Amino acid sequence: MKLQKIQNKLRYYARRIDFHLYINTRYERSKRGLASKLKSIEVPPLTKEQKKAIDAIWKGRKFDYGWFEFYNSLMINSHDKSLEYPIEWYIPNDFYYAEIDPYYNKLAEGRALDDKNIYDLLFNGVSQPKTVGRIIDGVIMDAGYKTIDKENLINACVSSQSVIFKPSIGTVGGKGIAFWDKSTDSIERINEIIEENDNVIVQEVVKQSATLAQLHPSSLQTIRIITMYSAGKVEILSSVLRMGQGNSKVDNVSAGGIAAGIDDTGSLRKYAYNVNGIRFEKHPTTNVEFEGIQIPSFIECCDLVKKLAPRLGRTQRLVSWDISLDINNMPVLIEANLTYGQLDFHQMCNGPLFKERIIQILSNIK
Repeated sequence: MKLQKIQNKLRYYARRIDFHLYINTRYERSKRGLASKLKSIEVPPLTKEQKKAIDAIWKGRKFDYGWFEFYNSLMINSHDKSLEYPIEWYIPNDFYYAEIDPYYNKLAEGRALDDKNIYDLLFNGVSQPKTVGRIIDGVIMDAGYKTIDKENLINACVSSQSVIFKPSIGTVGGKGIAFWDKSTDSIERINEIIEENDNVIVQEVVKQSATLAQLHPSSLQTIRIITMYSAGKVEILSSVLRMGQGNSKVDNVSAGGIAAGIDDTGSLRKYAYNVNGIRFEKHPTTNVEFEGIQIPSFIECCDLVKKLAPRLGRTQRLVSWDISLDINNMPVLIEANLTYGQLDFHQMCNGPLFKERIIQILSNIK
């Protein structure tokens, strides 16, 4: 019995060390990201009145004033009256990742659930890209989790003609994704990708909505929606459209993409931004203007994430969902980001994530 108590204490302290390492890592990453942003755009200093207002609700918290300067600069130059908010309502990225995200989401449980190879089970009954096969801890399986050999997986890819290999665990920003197309790539290339990956899901490439494809045909555009689950209710906090640019096949902002805000009616706002806050009125590759483009089936996208959020609500209450639209404009679940669901482009495009409720939220986080 005494040994069991000692073991339980050791597990507890191990979890606490892991948690504090996570927090420190988030602060350091945010610091590097802020430095890059402040070098990329003109950032005027905060006024004495603004600093006083910030201190009134943020004093005693660990944060960098540079985040308020960054968001204040974007707000000044947005020329959109609907996006003018008190600067103190904005959330510094470092505090969000290190304090708010861990408050709403359990890190250990999130890591266990954050596996694309269990999406077909966890999100059963929801439209997703068709699974061709999967590799779990080096074991090759078909879409139904039956063990198969490598030749079977290769043949399934060839039959599908165009597939995407996604790392199923432990990645951010689209890293490690590989595409294969029968018309341009060799079968040997499939073999190479399989040999390089121990945990990967293989899916057919989604044929996307014409409305989204016009913005950047090379990449699959996704609608990023943040939901908060509380007391049995799901609330949508912010929605943006993520787009690739140049020759990129992925839309991740951290991988060179851009994001435009979506208003409550499902219409794109006037400007999109890259990761450093540089603003675009037109898509830099296709020259398509953003303002006024209506996202098809936006209400259905919102209904979908509201349906899914309670499935994760016991451990993950603040989730960032990636939804695309198929050729018939129907929502397709691409990914659920259970921790570290990138804050900055939501606040760049749509203003403070929680708006005035940040005061109440801060009072909950001791």
